Amino acid sequence: MKISIVIPCFNEKDTIEEIIAKVKKQENYEKEIIIIDDFSTDGTRTLLEDKIKDKVDKIIFNEKNYGKGYSVREVIKEMEKIINKKLNVRNGPRREKDIAISIANTEKFKKKFNWKPKFNNLNYILRTALEWEKNN
Repeated sequence: MKISIVIPCFNEKDTIEEIIAKVKKQENYEKEIIIIDDFSTDGTRTLLEDKIKDKVDKIIFNEKNYGKGYSVREVIKEMEKIINKKLNVRNGPRREKDIAISIANTEKFKKKFNWKPKFNNLNYILRTALEWEKNN
């Protein structure tokens, strides 16, 4: 089975080559390496174009900085802090028809519906959601 390794980066000119070298050293599985540059401004983009593009399978250059999203694990970790309790989480094997990777971008949604998030602080979002659940 081939796996996709997605490496998001922003201003990583001092570390990206080492990261890619370490990933490439892993020879116990077939892999593709995809880098997503979030509009780096420190020279990372030039480094990717000049030295790294032939060492990876694909590079995606964002046309602007989209900022950090949140993974499911980050949400769980933050909620555990809020409720001061460890959540019972089980990670199972990937199911047969699960997609290998999913990358989402909210820009199309924002344009189509003329929407922008009112809040972008994960802790605040989770706290208010929890409070709403308790009261409704």
